[in-house]
Amino acid sequence: MVVFPSAEAFIGSGLLESAGCLVVDVRMPGMRGLELQALCLRCRPELPVIVISAFDDDDSESRSMQVGARAFFHKPFAPTDLLKAVRQALEGGPGPLEQ
Repeated sequence: MVVFPSAEAFIGSGLLESAGCLVVDVRMPGMRGLELQALCLRCRPELPVIVISAFDDDDSESRSMQVGARAFFHKPFAPTDLLKAVRQALEGGPGPLEQ
């Protein structure tokens, strides 16, 4: 697992091509999570993306799922649930993950 301070840092790292799964927060400094999701999915449509948010924003959840997010977690959530979703995403299979 690699953690980046911003979407721009991730993009600049050159790791987009080799990433196995992306976990983004809806509200990040600089580029927002849904913008990063859209950019990454244009480059790598098969890349599983999991979105998290501290805000009860149904619009963000529905938008992220419509463009292909594999899961959406509202904070607070159990870390084991996120790890399970990442594991499922890495194992493959299209579509939303079981939560």
